[in-house]
Amino acid sequence: MRVTRLLQGAAAAAMLLAAGPALADPSGLALNRFDPAPAGDRMFGVPSPYAAGDLTPHAMLLLDYAKNPLLIRTVPAGDQVGSVVKNQLYVNLDVGLSLWSRLFIDFNVPFTYQNGDSPSALGQVFTSPQGGGFGDLRIGARLRLWGEYHDPFQIAVGGYLWVPTGPGGSFTGTGEARGLPQVIMGGRAIDRIVWSAALGVEIQSSVTYGGISQGPMFRWGGGVGVLLLDNRHLQIGPEIAGAITPRDVHDHPSNVELLLGARYRVIDDLELGLAAGPGLTSGLGTPQWRGVFSVAYTPEQKKDRDHDGIPDAEDACPDVAGVHSDDPRKNGCPAEADRDGDGIPDAQDACPDVKGVADPDPRKNGCPRTVQITDKEILILEQVQFDVDKATIQKVSDPLLDEVASVLKDHPELLRLEVKGHTDNTGAAARNKQLSAARADAVVKALVKRGIAQKRLSSRGYGQEKPIADNATEAGRHKNRRVQFAILESKPR
Repeated sequence: MRVTRLLQGAAAAAMLLAAGPALADPSGLALNRFDPAPAGDRMFGVPSPYAAGDLTPHAMLLLDYAKNPLLIRTVPAGDQVGSVVKNQLYVNLDVGLSLWSRLFIDFNVPFTYQNGDSPSALGQVFTSPQGGGFGDLRIGARLRLWGEYHDPFQIAVGGYLWVPTGPGGSFTGTGEARGLPQVIMGGRAIDRIVWSAALGVEIQSSVTYGGISQGPMFRWGGGVGVLLLDNRHLQIGPEIAGAITPRDVHDHPSNVELLLGARYRVIDDLELGLAAGPGLTSGLGTPQWRGVFSVAYTPEQKKDRDHDGIPDAEDACPDVAGVHSDDPRKNGCPAEADRDGDGIPDAQDACPDVKGVADPDPRKNGCPRTVQITDKEILILEQVQFDVDKATIQKVSDPLLDEVASVLKDHPELLRLEVKGHTDNTGAAARNKQLSAARADAVVKALVKRGIAQKRLSSRGYGQEKPIADNATEAGRHKNRRVQFAILESKPR
């Protein structure tokens, strides 16, 4: 009996075929050995263990082309009889959703195009697929158990479930549901090195094609990427993946493929990928070479060491959780205590329980501003308080006079001021004038006592002559009982 061998790619022997007139039936054979990693993962065919974001969508279009994944050759000469599958193209639409930065779910919808030579050997015809079709829908899920997105080590459990939605006899599915539970590891080390590795068991019914059976198998893969450019948006590196049957290893050559790929993040949310590489063994579905191209919407997961939601590149305090601030010097830093809500932290606020304004003088910073300088006067926003019908200044007005004295010290260009005393119209006009003069003089003496030169100050009482409000009301009379600081002479500062 003469025999011929059926091979994948251009490697060693894979099957023995007995002579006979029957057609080789591809039904139940899922030929493709490349499973694209979900959108947002670091590698092309090896899944990553993380879940990238919280309620974050990801989407990808990936084209996977395999050259001669199923050939017939003679033995021992190794002459090629023909290609059962010469060109195999998968167009994968993958959409996923990351939840709580821990659970990732994705759906992969494959469309296929295949052709071949329908070769014959020893009276047996190996019918080739021709044209396009719909592949098996893949549902994926994984749960991150340990490690954050930027950590050097992460681990997850997950896997895939294929729903038999593709047509039978097309080399795109087994006609039955199949699954692949996995343990997935990976991480980001030394800031510029990323890696992923996965190990699982593909669970499926055993089928026979051309005298060789295919059933459950171990699936494995690993990849490493180097992040280049200052923004780490270019990734280059190899990945390797394979499959091996747990029994009759000699009669079931393993599948091993190598890819060298590059991924580039064009903008924060858009990534392009390109990879190619050879098949290294003769297992079913191993091509002579494979090429992959992808375009993915996958929001960039920026590094955030303190997990406060503000990327390290924008975080003024990257190692301490904080809050957002429009001030880049404070963005991402802890909120500072501000009891009075005036925007000045208590640690820098001289009046932490009263709303105030910023002031370069630490003694005044955060305190209400009771004094303002205009072209004509030093304007006080509260009144100097006196004992009833006397010129005695009450202690409550000491802080106000302290501030007036401080202003005069800070502004030596104010050469001469007149302290003006005023009253309301209650009582005799002459008495009011005398009282207002005495009160103005008392203020002058209080300022001199605080270190202001006497020659800069003069006083005068106006009594009830210059009201600023209606004396017919108590509120008006209160406003009229006042002291003013008029600027008589100044020079440019």
